[in-house]
Amino acid sequence: MFTVTVAFKVLILLLESKNKTAWLHWDPEKHSPEESSGFFDLGLFTWLTRLFIAGYSSVLSIDNLYSLDESLSSEKMYDRLSAFFGKKSSPESRYRLATALGKALMGPLLMPVLPRLVLLGFTFSQPFFLASVLSTLAQKGQDDERSDGFGLIGAAAMIYTGIALSRAFYGYFSQRVVAMARGCLVSAVYAKTTKLPSLAGDDAAAITLMSTDIERVTMGMEKIHDVWADLVQVSLGCWLLQRKLGSAFLAPVIVVLCCGLLMVWLGRASAKAQASWMEKIQSRVGMTSKVIMHIKQVKISGIAQTIEEIVQDLRVNELRIGNKYRIVLVLTSTVSFAPQSLSAVLAFALAGRDLDVSAMYESLAYLVLLTAPLSMFFQRIPDILSAITCLERIQEYLESEPRQDYRATSNQQRINRLSSASSSISSTQTTTAVELRRMDASGSHARPEEIALYISNGTFGWKVGQSVLTSISISLPLSQLAFVIGPVASGKSSLCKAILGEVPIAAGEVRLHPSFSSAAFCDQVPFLVSGTLRQNIVGHLVFDQARFTEVVWAAALTEDIASLPNSDGTDIGTNGTTLSGGQKARVSLARALYDRSSLLILDDVFSGLDNNTAAKVFDRVFGPVGLLRRRGATALVCTHSMRHVSLADHVIVLGPEGTIVEQGPYSTLERSHAATFMLQGANEQFDSLADATKDSLQAPETIRPKTDDAITKALDDRSRQLGDWKVYKHYMNSMNKLHLLVMLAGCVMLATGWQLPTVWVGLWANDSLHQSTSFYIGIYGAVNSLIIVGVSIVAWTAFVPMTIDVGRELHRRALWTVMHAPLRLFTTTDTGTITNLFSQDTTIIDSELSMYLLNFLANVALIVASGFVIALASPYLAVSYPFLIAIGYCIQMFYLRTSRQLRLLDLEAKSPLYTHFIDTIKGLATIRAFRWIDDECAHNLKLLDTSQRPAYLLAMIQQCLMLVLNLLVAVLAVGLVSLATQLDTAAGFTGASLVSLMGFSNNATALIFCYTALETSIGAVSRLKTFSDKVQSEHQPGEDFEPPVEWPQRGAMVLKNVSASHSSTLLPDDEGAVLALKNIFLTIGAGEKIAVCGRTGSGKSSLILFLLRLLDPALTPGLTFTIDDTDILTVNRTSLRSRIIAVPQECVFLPGGSTIKSNIDPNNTITDTDCTAILDMVQLSSFVAAQGGLNAPICSASDALFIGDELGCESQVETEACCCWMR
Repeated sequence: MFTVTVAFKVLILLLESKNKTAWLHWDPEKHSPEESSGFFDLGLFTWLTRLFIAGYSSVLSIDNLYSLDESLSSEKMYDRLSAFFGKKSSPESRYRLATALGKALMGPLLMPVLPRLVLLGFTFSQPFFLASVLSTLAQKGQDDERSDGFGLIGAAAMIYTGIALSRAFYGYFSQRVVAMARGCLVSAVYAKTTKLPSLAGDDAAAITLMSTDIERVTMGMEKIHDVWADLVQVSLGCWLLQRKLGSAFLAPVIVVLCCGLLMVWLGRASAKAQASWMEKIQSRVGMTSKVIMHIKQVKISGIAQTIEEIVQDLRVNELRIGNKYRIVLVLTSTVSFAPQSLSAVLAFALAGRDLDVSAMYESLAYLVLLTAPLSMFFQRIPDILSAITCLERIQEYLESEPRQDYRATSNQQRINRLSSASSSISSTQTTTAVELRRMDASGSHARPEEIALYISNGTFGWKVGQSVLTSISISLPLSQLAFVIGPVASGKSSLCKAILGEVPIAAGEVRLHPSFSSAAFCDQVPFLVSGTLRQNIVGHLVFDQARFTEVVWAAALTEDIASLPNSDGTDIGTNGTTLSGGQKARVSLARALYDRSSLLILDDVFSGLDNNTAAKVFDRVFGPVGLLRRRGATALVCTHSMRHVSLADHVIVLGPEGTIVEQGPYSTLERSHAATFMLQGANEQFDSLADATKDSLQAPETIRPKTDDAITKALDDRSRQLGDWKVYKHYMNSMNKLHLLVMLAGCVMLATGWQLPTVWVGLWANDSLHQSTSFYIGIYGAVNSLIIVGVSIVAWTAFVPMTIDVGRELHRRALWTVMHAPLRLFTTTDTGTITNLFSQDTTIIDSELSMYLLNFLANVALIVASGFVIALASPYLAVSYPFLIAIGYCIQMFYLRTSRQLRLLDLEAKSPLYTHFIDTIKGLATIRAFRWIDDECAHNLKLLDTSQRPAYLLAMIQQCLMLVLNLLVAVLAVGLVSLATQLDTAAGFTGASLVSLMGFSNNATALIFCYTALETSIGAVSRLKTFSDKVQSEHQPGEDFEPPVEWPQRGAMVLKNVSASHSSTLLPDDEGAVLALKNIFLTIGAGEKIAVCGRTGSGKSSLILFLLRLLDPALTPGLTFTIDDTDILTVNRTSLRSRIIAVPQECVFLPGGSTIKSNIDPNNTITDTDCTAILDMVQLSSFVAAQGGLNAPICSASDALFIGDELGCESQVETEACCCWMR
């Protein structure tokens, strides 16, 4: 019966382990082979075979990779985490997120426990196995010697194969948990980002959390089970050592306790230092992201060089602050190796009695089992603490106060009080809680069902104590067109945001009609995502050709789209870089019209439009037979322009103090004396509207996307498979070569101190030198001390000077490339892709690259030393070394072709995720107005799943490689035992070989792992190098002329036969090129004031870009461009922009932390008195005084400027112009 039961169980096991693909009815392309693999296929990683073959034979892309396992779906992970993190704990715990994450992943988190226990069992079998081998060798001449030898050979095969397999299963389950944790946390951070107040949406915080912090959390999670396993191994090692050495075992225990106390202190210092470092990374990444997003404005403003210096200074300061963490890391590394260096010396010294060879090597094996995990345990503690610190930062972000939507609809009940943080609007109201109430139907003169928007006694502000709008009341009926007008900084934009529920401080009553489930919103600065023009208009709705054509015609975009190279399929670049300001506004308007919402909130949509285009758009959209009139929609339009006001159904006039001066029909306000000054000129230029009507009312033509017959074939970039040694050269050139030599010397010292003592023990046990015990102990201790010295040297050199040198230099090169790149780079490359270079790649260089280089060189030295010691037992074994090295080389070459590509794909797949995060934060108010939150979250989960695919597969092929290497070590162990038992071998050397073999497995695995990790991590350097090499500088040969300091004195300008394209410099015979400027002849005399007119998209902005050399001319015959008789085509472009006063359509400020004065005068050429005079001229003196004066940080002032409607842009325009004029 027992036999039948066993046979039946074996049959079930075999059936369970068989691949299930043949019985599954699904598309294998949509599922990973991992999902249908059997138990043994998973542990042996045979399901990766097809991926290895594809990576070896061809260049991989995301489409070539396996689909993500359904159980790793980011949507499922987010739902799991939300189920536990959503439950409030009382009292609030700082480890609430960590606890919720543990509960959400409880099952997968426990899966690695069993294989880790099995691995622990096989590991502890090694000392007993060693004792048996030495005992057998000591009993030469007995009859059963050979049978014992074969039994030991079988035992070696079982032990070391068991170690390989159990470690493989442990790695497999551990990496699944890591992938799940990443899916949980990234999705949670994004979901929280969509719920934050608009001004609280800090792209630096979100990007840093979803990249650097979460990566550190996953690094810590990889080591969770190793921590408890190390403690178990240490405890068992102490017990076994006590059985062999008696009370002398206390010596290593005392060393361990002392090191443990030091590690507690270092752990606290590490957490504090890392938190400061993460803040600096967050600050730099956020600033870099903003600079990249506004690079066009930065270049036009002529402050590119200043900002470049500021960002590089941020990087240097970040490295300096991070240096504190790295110094703690050096101390941690040194302390972690102290048990390895001191324990054996003290234990043998206190034993006080002679030990034979078998006893000494068995004791030494126990000491290895005791001290080796401690060394790793102490190195893992900083990673665990770092993960906890990052989880606390993520938890703080997730627990931050969400946006409170204070708006009500006619069917809502009374809204609860807001939090005390938002309880006051003015300094005189600090004790009064803000209350937003639903208006009863009786509270309004009109029937509630006819009221689209109702605000009663509303007071709104962006900061406590500073109201922007005060005591306003509005009642807007359905299907009406309302205009909100007023001077700059009167609160028009704030009113739009207040209606959308985006203003954080609010009091009064706000009610919307219940039919308004969403609002089509056009922000003052148009929100455009990186994508095609069609994608920006359609958004998340289903594409409807008729509706699309209708809204494009209404927004007067038909002609513009026809001029684009790929029609509506043209990629408009980051922030719509390829479009003019007017085109951006009209694309934003077209998106609002395409939406199905019956409520439109339009903030300054006519800004940047020429008169004819504005009249055409107004008539097609708002006119008597316009699109909105036909739909019966309600629209509220905010503008400082007085044009078109007379056609509005309702006009709201805001005063300078943020109050309503007057409101009502235009005819009523026109007779009002109080509003006369506001409405002056409202009727002017409306004759042109009639002229445009005939053309504007013509039926639109259907837009057909242009087709491109050219087939673009991806280049077979072999460097992605084979690597490029030039990258290592580039990396080495970024560091001081002396530091590298010092690190190599430290590695030699470490290897000597690590391996030589095992040989010395054999000489000691046999008293080969005929010396006293104190002599042997003294030499033994001196050699062991080399471990601490070597580790200190290697760690300090790698983590401190080398990291700082490389990090500073590579960042400087990449930043220079960005700041001096042509504008077309930013129209063809997503913001997230470039930001990724300064976030993910620089983090890898700072945190991983130096560590892997250190470990690789150290393990090379250890392997060489171990190989020498292992060969001492049997020189015949050394014959196998060349074959094993060749096999190992072939394995890693086969492996590296895939791993390199996966690492690059891992980095590249994160770029769209970064871009999406940035776009979401930038357009948070717009996304919420359109009710796109669910769509954006779904899109984020899709991008996250895509980015998980290469990351997960990379982790899995690393585990596969370690399995193969551990099996090679098993072969080596079997060979060693076979030669030792079957040939005449000295017991002492055999003991030294077996003890070295115990560490050889780990060292060999670590060597290849570190090399492959180094190869894949060097991908960060490769990406930075490729970026710097491939992106051509805008500075061309021959453009090095530096004009005199006083140039230009007159400003006379001559342009002849100027043609230009946004794509590149063109040759005369280039046909089919889309020109932004064509055959321009222009002469401007000194002192003349010129107005450049034309419809939006006609080339006005392109002309300005050309004058600033941001647009390259076509090389046409007779091309001339001079200013004051100086050939501008030979002038250094940076110098040119610093000599010309230019202000972009969208204002930019120097990075946060800079002062108001430095923004007025970036080059520090005028005095405080001059600055004050300039502020008086532009009527900003009182505003600046309220912010704290000229030396107040720009961060607070800029927030207020942006909040104050157009005040930010216009004040900067006037201030810069006056400032430059005085210079």
